[in-house]
Amino acid sequence: WDDTIKLPVAIIAPQQSVLNGKVSIPKEFDIVVIKSVSGKGSFEIYRWGDPIEDIQKIGGSEKNVLKELKIDKAGLKKTQAKLKEREEAEEERRQAPLKLKKAIEDEAKHKTGELDLNSLLKGQGFPKELWELTHLKKLNLRYCEQTILPPEIGKLVNLESLELNGNMFSTLPSEFGNLKSLKKLTAQLSTLTSLPESFVNLQNLEELNLYESGFTKVPDVICKLKKLRHLNFGFCALDSLPTELADLPMLENLEIPGLELSNVPEKVVDQGTKAILSHLRKK
Repeated sequence: WDDTIKLPVAIIAPQQSVLNGKVSIPKEFDIVVIKSVSGKGSFEIYRWGDPIEDIQKIGGSEKNVLKELKIDKAGLKKTQAKLKEREEAEEERRQAPLKLKKAIEDEAKHKTGELDLNSLLKGQGFPKELWELTHLKKLNLRYCEQTILPPEIGKLVNLESLELNGNMFSTLPSEFGNLKSLKKLTAQLSTLTSLPESFVNLQNLEELNLYESGFTKVPDVICKLKKLRHLNFGFCALDSLPTELADLPMLENLEIPGLELSNVPEKVVDQGTKAILSHLRKK
């Protein structure tokens, strides 16, 4: 965790909460530093045992502790912050199922048309109740740690905006083509590598963000989306652009940072979308 920390260390306070078993200590820690409730700035050192009654006191004052374990105060503070982050993340994960259920129930009741499930699906599948919200216009499924987007997504025919960032899909189901009202799709920082042929049905799509996804080539279906205005393939593994992109009549913003293209010189890329499309037309 820190160059000054030579042993795995956790900071827990107050002392009684540990001894009463109210604080869980990660088993990978060999040494537990417990801030004493008495004596300003002093610490007591305990070796972790299981069960919690087996904790044994093995140390004394702050000065001796810092010297023996080669830990400076900055290292202690940093370790404490890391442990707090871990505990907060674990608590958030425990609360996720309840938050997910409540979010879907509230939307079914109030019908706002928008549903934010960012990170709430981690460790669990898509609930069937989600696909019953056919009135949805905006859906956020970012960072849900899902490997498959089920075909039921095709039931949400009124969707206009869908966020799939940070998921682990390699492709989308053919039923995705049912989302004919979709105007904006983002799947950046994902493992998406292909699109179904039915994607061509998304003729109202205006914005497609595939930044840092798994694509190694631009799918042919993208070149058939006549209303597409914004397209982002930044930092993908593309080595060329299809000349057909130049035929998209509405395309005004093509973002391709981090690409080394064999058929478009860097100096042309630096000039922006109009220059890139003009170059492709000449090919």
